[in-house]
Amino acid sequence: MAAIAEQKFVLIAEDDDEIRQLISETLKNESEGLSLVVVEAKDGQEAIAHAAKREFHCVITDLRMPRASGEEFIRSLQTQAVNANTPTLVVSGHIGDEFASRFKNVRSIPKPFQPAELAKAVVREIKLGRLDDRVPLHLMNPFTDACRRLLTDEMSISPKMEAPIVKKPGEAPLGDMHCTLIMTTGPIQARFTLSYDKEWIQFMKAEYFSKRNLQWASL
Repeated sequence: MAAIAEQKFVLIAEDDDEIRQLISETLKNESEGLSLVVVEAKDGQEAIAHAAKREFHCVITDLRMPRASGEEFIRSLQTQAVNANTPTLVVSGHIGDEFASRFKNVRSIPKPFQPAELAKAVVREIKLGRLDDRVPLHLMNPFTDACRRLLTDEMSISPKMEAPIVKKPGEAPLGDMHCTLIMTTGPIQARFTLSYDKEWIQFMKAEYFSKRNLQWASL
C-alpha cells in the first residue's frame, strides 16, 4: 500500500482575486507530488487571523493590501511561536532595498511573475523546511564541490544535489538533517548522503559563525 503524503499547508495573502486564484491553482497543479492544502486570504488582517490558527509550511504574501499591509503581516508572523520560522515569499511590484534589509529571511519575487516559477519556489521552500531547521549549505559546499569535481573530471558523471531536509521520526539515515548527492551514469544510479546532528549544527552556529552573523541570518 502506498504511503499517504503528509499534507503541507500554504497561505496566500493577496487582495487581487485573479492573482490569488491563479497562484492557488498553479500551486495545486504543479506541486510535484506534494499534498498541498492552500488557504487564501483577501487582505493582511485575514492573513494574520489564519496564521494565528495553525502552522503553515510556506507563506506567500503581497505587500500592498487593505486593512493590514504585507509588512504588518510578516511582522505578525515573526512574533508568533508557531509561524516565526515559516518560509515566506513576497510577491509584489513594490519591493525595495529597504524591505530586503529589514526582512533578511524573506524571499522576494517581483511582479509580474511566472506562476510556474513561483510554484517551484514554493515547493523548494517546503522541501527545505522551517528556517530554524535548515542545514547551512555553505558548511557542506566545499565537500560536495570536491565530490562534483571528482565525479565530473575523473569519471564523467554529472551529479545532482537534492535539497537538504529534516529527518522524520524513525527515518534513516542517522542524524537530524541530511541531504543527498545523486550520481547517475548510464543505467546506474548511486546516492551519497550527508547527515548532520542538530546539536552539531547549533555548535557550528555558535562557534564558527559567531563572527559571521549576517551570513548565518541569510540562510
